[in-house]
Amino acid sequence: MDLGAGLRLVSFGPVEGGPFRFASAIRAAVAELGDTPKLVIVYLPILPAAELRAYLAAAASAARGATIVGATTGGAAFTEHGVTRTGAVGAVLGGDVSIRTADARHVHEEGPRALHRALESLDIGSARSPSMLVLMDAYAIDGEALVSALREHTPIGCRCFGGTAGDDWSFDRTFVFHDGEVLSSAAVFVLIESPSKMAMDVLHGFCPAPGARDMLITDIEGSVLRSLDDRPAADVYLEELDRLGLIRPGEDPVRALFRAEIGIATPFGEHLKIRAPLGIGPDRSITLAGSLPPWRSVRVVVATPNQLVNAAEQLADRVRRRVGAPLRGALVFDCAARMKLLETHFETETQAFAGSSRAPTLGIASYGEIAKFGGNVEGFHNTTAVMVGW
Repeated sequence: MDLGAGLRLVSFGPVEGGPFRFASAIRAAVAELGDTPKLVIVYLPILPAAELRAYLAAAASAARGATIVGATTGGAAFTEHGVTRTGAVGAVLGGDVSIRTADARHVHEEGPRALHRALESLDIGSARSPSMLVLMDAYAIDGEALVSALREHTPIGCRCFGGTAGDDWSFDRTFVFHDGEVLSSAAVFVLIESPSKMAMDVLHGFCPAPGARDMLITDIEGSVLRSLDDRPAADVYLEELDRLGLIRPGEDPVRALFRAEIGIATPFGEHLKIRAPLGIGPDRSITLAGSLPPWRSVRVVVATPNQLVNAAEQLADRVRRRVGAPLRGALVFDCAARMKLLETHFETETQAFAGSSRAPTLGIASYGEIAKFGGNVEGFHNTTAVMVGW
């Protein structure tokens, strides 16, 4: 049995023109839903907090009492109707489904304790066929710590999915939303109870660069990779990019990092866990978009735009096959690093998620992707796409 009989989704946007038009779009989506909305998800560009609050107030005026959650984007968000880098998108959810929400605050200061308190408050053990949407400030805590908390507090069969908020590559401050509040150093949890499980999968489309060699992580602290092969990480990595012909003479090294990710083999055959290098420190360390375990070998991994689009098509097809029918709705968390790599092909990739049937789809370019579902690549990801459908 698929979830389509229980959960309905109506997307709206892209919306340009400010909070008033945003509220109008939500009212139209609620009318199309034809039912009492249970949840509204909104994705907004990075804006001053006061402007974000104005959008959330407008959403509340149109949402007919539904819970509102959301996040700022890593540079783009999309629906089956198109992509926006400066406007707003969202979706209204309703049907035979119940929603419980909680937020964890002061996560950067308190660490995993804040996550555990919020998850405990949801009483997940009493939920029927639970699934969990998670949105988090990208700078609150390492994503692996978040997934570890989810594993501790959710049943084995609970689908947990989501992403970390972005700030359009300014790497300054990101926000998540919960019932009209604009939060930083926070995570938002949405427990979805429904007649049956959602279909879910993960795919990135990367493979080791031809001729890439193994490099050993010899010093890492959280998401700061300090040394590879007992030498400064940036020196070793940039030498490898030069050897592989992946950095141009005189090119800004940080720009080259965007094209060449770090891949670590998982225990599951061909699958790789990807980490996006974000910058180089004065000590020649590399800041990653998530932690990795020490004393593991990594390689440079690459993908062309065509490979990324093909991966999106494969991902959508796998989710559709698991549903066993045309998709009636989908949520997508697509890494902002993929958007950078795709450049003008990004819209083509987002269209692949909705497929030829143009199923209602809501997606965000996130800084990290969350997938906990008992699958072979569950965990916290970068430069990866996570898709949930019904």
